[in-house]
Formats: sequence, C-alpha cells, structure tokens
Amino acid sequence: MRDEARAARAARAVTGPDRRQLLAHLTLLLVSFSWGLNNIMLKVGFREIDPIMFGGLRLLIVTPAAVLAARLSPRYVPFVRKDLLAIIGIAFVGFSGFQVLFPLGIDRVSAPVGGILMGTMPVWVVLIHLFAKMEQVCWKSIVGVMLTIIGIAVITLTSAAGGSGQTGEDTVVGVVLVIGAELFFAVNTVFLRPFMRKYSVPQVTAVAIVIALVFYAAILAPRVSSFDFGAVSLKAWGTVFYSALVGLFLANLAWNQSVQHLGSTRVAVYANLPSVFVLLLGALFLGEALHGAQYVGAAVIAAGIILVQVKKRRQ
Repeated sequence: MRDEARAARAARAVTGPDRRQLLAHLTLLLVSFSWGLNNIMLKVGFREIDPIMFGGLRLLIVTPAAVLAARLSPRYVPFVRKDLLAIIGIAFVGFSGFQVLFPLGIDRVSAPVGGILMGTMPVWVVLIHLFAKMEQVCWKSIVGVMLTIIGIAVITLTSAAGGSGQTGEDTVVGVVLVIGAELFFAVNTVFLRPFMRKYSVPQVTAVAIVIALVFYAAILAPRVSSFDFGAVSLKAWGTVFYSALVGLFLANLAWNQSVQHLGSTRVAVYANLPSVFVLLLGALFLGEALHGAQYVGAAVIAAGIILVQVKKRRQ
C-alpha cells in the first residue's frame, strides 16, 4: 500500500507540471490567434484613426483594467523600491518602445507582411540570451529559430506587398519599424521574467502598461484637442476596444504567465504563429489570396516551433 501511495504521489508530481505546461502551450496558441486578428483590427482602425492616436486610445482604455487586475491578484506582493524602479526602466524601454513603433510600422506595410515580421522576435530573444547569458540556449532552439527565419523569408518573398496603398519607401520604413518594435518586445520579454517569479504577472504587466501610457501622454497631448472623436464610427471604436482589452491586456497577461512557466526562449517562438493567422484572416477579411509557397513557409515555421519545444531528455 505504501509503495502504491508513493507511486501515486510521484505520478501527481510529474503530471502536475506537465498539465500546467500543456495549458501554457494551449494559451499561447490563443494568444497567437488574438495577435493575428489584432493586426487585421489595426489595419481596419487605421482607416479612421491615425496610428499614434489609436495606440494612445487603447492604452487609455486598458490601464484601469490592468491596475484593477493587479490589485486584485491573489499573488499580489507590494513592490520593493529597487525592483519597481528596475521594472519601470525595462518597461520604459521595452514595452513603451514596442507600443510606439508597432502601430507606425503596421500602418506602412500590408497586413500579411506586418504579421510575418512579428516572427523576428524569437531571433532577438535568442541573441539577447546569447549575449547576456541569462538562459541557456541549446542547439535545438537555434535551429528552430533558423527554421522560422527561413519560413518567414519564404512567406515574405511570396506575399504581395502591393494593393494596400503603400509605396516602396513606406514599406521599407514599415519593415524597419516593425522589426525594431519586435526588438523592444524581446527586451521586455527577457528582462521582465525574473520579476515575474517574485511578483504576480498582473502586477508586472500593469506597471508596463502604466509606463507606456505616461510615455504616450507626452506624444498625444498636442493631438487630443484637434482630434474629432465624434467622427469615429462604431466599427473603428470596436477595433480600438478589441486591440486594447484582448490584443493588449488579456494577451499580454497570458503571454507573461506563459513566460513564467516555460521560459522566454520557448515562449518567444510562438511569436511566429501570428504570421500564419494573419495570412488566413487577411484572406477572410481583407480578400488577400494565399499561395502554395505561403503554405510551405507556414509549415516551416510550424516545424521550427515544434523543434524549439522538444525537451532535452535526461536519464
């Protein structure tokens, strides 16, 4: 009987973490889908609201919800001053930088290209880890990331960037802005992880959102007085609220929670999946056609994701 009890306890000890990791992976799939759909929402919203104002409005909408979620979190722990200052510094650079550059970049490229460029984030994460030596990066992670880069290249080369009103110069600027935004998001993902072990995920996320709003306030101040809020349609407001509450708030909470369980390298590779979802959703909502080579690129990206998730088995 004792042996059976020990075996049962051992089984629970093994299956518990495994179930949490499985739930984290399923959550990341939903996050990837929500971010893919968010790209479509941004393109629709930008028809009536300029990117900077759009980004400021969604931060203004989401901040009260983020602060409330942080305060009601069962794992709420008062911040140590030193830690809070560090989180503010990381959020000011990483999260705020992403919030400013990403809408500007998405506005200058087609929806599929914008979604595809989101896949560059894992490359930045691996490079940060290699230089900072914060987390061990095995050869499988490197090969997996390289596969995703190949997949991104295949999709990018076969995606039609025309038909969306962007000039060649606008597209180049947009590509640089989106890649820069993903660098900032990689900084946010990597360097905030240690604090999520000490404080609740809603706490850390709320600080990042508040800092981004403060950063945005200086940019938005001269625009607010001249902005015609009454001219914005319900459809455009719907895209703002979706982007704020789902794309920004819930998705980032889930993303940060998954980083806590899986590590930033294994989580970061999921940033490639929105590329696939954007292609599919772009075909449904924007009428953009898919090509055979794009499916090949999506398959290569999926192979990279699977490879990065394969654990190194030990005796």
